[in-house]
Amino acid sequence: MTTINNNNLEIIKKLLSPKEFRKCEIIFNGDKKFKNEWNCFTNQSSWIQFFNDILLVCNEIRSAVLIDYNVPEWEELCEFLIHIKSNSTLIKILPQLSNIKLIYLDDFLFFLINNKSLIERSEIDINNSFSNYLFIDVSLHNSFPIICNDNLSLHKNLLLNLISILKLNNNNNNNNNNNNNINLNEFSNELNLKNIYFPILSGWLCEYPIIYCNSGNYKNCDLINYENVNQQDLENNNLCGIDLIKIEVQLNKPFNNDILKIQSIQRVCAFTFPLNLNFLENNNQKENEPLQLINYEKRIKERFNNNNNNNNNNNNNFKELWNDISFLKQTISMSTIRL
Repeated sequence: MTTINNNNLEIIKKLLSPKEFRKCEIIFNGDKKFKNEWNCFTNQSSWIQFFNDILLVCNEIRSAVLIDYNVPEWEELCEFLIHIKSNSTLIKILPQLSNIKLIYLDDFLFFLINNKSLIERSEIDINNSFSNYLFIDVSLHNSFPIICNDNLSLHKNLLLNLISILKLNNNNNNNNNNNNNINLNEFSNELNLKNIYFPILSGWLCEYPIIYCNSGNYKNCDLINYENVNQQDLENNNLCGIDLIKIEVQLNKPFNNDILKIQSIQRVCAFTFPLNLNFLENNNQKENEPLQLINYEKRIKERFNNNNNNNNNNNNNFKELWNDISFLKQTISMSTIRL
């Protein structure tokens, strides 16, 4: 198995240390290329969350993560990632670094992706007709959320269009360079960005097993015409005030407890689903949970424990940093959910 040598592991640990990361000369000290526009990364919270996310996607535990912390504007963030990817020391430590890219969906939705593993996941999803995801219609015109399992053609076509863009970008990389980040605004016609429900795209990118959709004022999602739908209908949902199950995937037992000072650093991802929907599909299910969630938990734990035997054994290095992963489940009530 491929392992990181002790010296390289110490570099990664230093870059994840709230006390030590600024002293790591390969990124910070004395680097004339470190622009003022990147100064938010001299803040321990932004840098450590960003670098930990890079490790998550480099180790293929996740293929894409939503950046939900302070980072520079899009263009500056793209330049900063190129700066990171051009670092010869990090390239040696993280062989998958060349596959890391950014996706822009809107000014508040930036994603860090592993292009290779996201393309591989998209092929699996196409082959199984996106059965790894349960779509739940949260239109305010319905009195409660409903499972959208017979009216998925609109959602599948939207995701197929997104996957086509990812593949096109990947082919361009092969002919050009590996720094092509993806601004989906440049493909607004292909995706019809002005008239779609963003949580479908962001939910799939994040690999949430539960993806919220919204039929607006139509009877179901298969009938919706986004060009005629009232946008205010899409901005609202019927999740407010109902009981939800919140799932949080959490990293545990870090190499250094100082890292726990960084807010949300343990969270791999978090999502919800309505408590009172009936998800029982077979007699083998012990709890009323979506089968997609049960399978997702298995996949994440397999990736973390590196049981896939896919000739990429860098996850054992990640376990030098975080020794355990868990799924936390809690009921939340009377919440206001903005999607």
